[in-house]
Amino acid sequence: PPSSKKIFAVGGLGYHPRIFIYEYPSMNIIKILKDGAEKGYANMSFNRTGLQLASIGMSPDYMLTIWNWNDEIISLHSKAFSQDVFNVKFSNDNDYRLTTSGIG
Repeated sequence: PPSSKKIFAVGGLGYHPRIFIYEYPSMNIIKILKDGAEKGYANMSFNRTGLQLASIGMSPDYMLTIWNWNDEIISLHSKAFSQDVFNVKFSNDNDYRLTTSGIG
């Protein structure tokens, strides 16, 4: 992120899971993101500036969600694909480009 904070994200499993954003090394939860997936998160990735977080939901929804995590706002929430998608990553040189991978 643009500040001196070091952060990481942990996605939950279960009915309407949440994403917890932690500050390191304090391990304090600084943000909680809701409503990005139905049953769990397969993968998450911050963009190069650390201002956005992309997440992929697990089966049965496979939802791709782009978060403005600091404001706890969903910027995009869309079906990623009709089959298993396991990975999402922002481009290293273009924050408007994402790559996903899986089977199918």
